[in-house]
Amino acid sequence: MVGAILIVELLSLGSRQSGFFESYIAGAEIYKSIRKSKSKSKSKKVLLGDSVAKQLFDNEGNPYIQSLACNRAISLAGHYILLQNYLRAGNRPDSVYLMCTPFSFQNNLDEIYTFHYFLKPFYKTEYQEFLNETVRAQAAKIPSRFLLNSQYILATDWAPPYESSDKKVETFLSPISLEYLSKMSDLSQKYNFEFSLIPAPIRADRLSKVDDLEKNISGHPLEEKLLSFYNNIWTINENKFVDKEHLKKDILNFYSKKAFDKLLVISKK
Repeated sequence: MVGAILIVELLSLGSRQSGFFESYIAGAEIYKSIRKSKSKSKSKKVLLGDSVAKQLFDNEGNPYIQSLACNRAISLAGHYILLQNYLRAGNRPDSVYLMCTPFSFQNNLDEIYTFHYFLKPFYKTEYQEFLNETVRAQAAKIPSRFLLNSQYILATDWAPPYESSDKKVETFLSPISLEYLSKMSDLSQKYNFEFSLIPAPIRADRLSKVDDLEKNISGHPLEEKLLSFYNNIWTINENKFVDKEHLKKDILNFYSKKAFDKLLVISKK
């Protein structure tokens, strides 16, 4: 049995090192963004964002911008780590955009997806200096964290059936979102780039659900940018979506161009 476990672990390690696991694992786009964030780029404009942003500015190659957009489940802590990777690779953008739906700001690493989509790719020695006390406290609540040492677990979709028992949903700006927005702003000053918040489109029938966002903006150091984000939220008819958040594939070209125009307008304000 020990020999069988060792073989499985070695095969899983090989799958991860070769990148083969990206062909079947859920959330493969996260690992592609991590790999891309560590590479040199000539682009002066880089975009971070959730899966809706990825639809509009794909991370596998985009003619408009260097896109690291991937998934909301990594939270703003994960997007911050991608940005740190990008800067540490020697890249010096003049503009960094964070594009997401307003609902992505709710993520406080207290979801069923946190183990697979955040802990597996980011909760490692390499990134410990970027994880603040709030992130560590949230991670400490998740059972089976010791299994992050298993190559088999890292190379598969397995995750414990966890969802936080003290999850708070009354605010659109979770503690982790607030803290890491400030961290990104600090990086913009350190590396002299413009940092902009760009809303991704939402379904028209969900617009009423974002009213609480404005209530939580007042007094934040990034109040002006957050208000701009809120005031520029745009909607698309629900029949253009395949689910609550994602657009149908046959209209992506049209809306990606529209999103790029909106990005340019907002970033110049």
